[in-house]
Amino acid sequence: MEYIVMVAVAALGLWATWLSGRDVGMRNAARMAEEQEDPTLMLKIENERRP
Repeated sequence: MEYIVMVAVAALGLWATWLSGRDVGMRNAARMAEEQEDPTLMLKIENERRP
């Protein structure tokens, strides 16, 4: 019985680690996609004002 509990706890820990890593990967991908987007309209207007 104790082995079943130990396996369940280990499986839960591995699952939580996998979910955490997946979330970090999604956040990094979203940040990289945002950095690669074209400049916004406001940024273009601000750059036009500069000599």
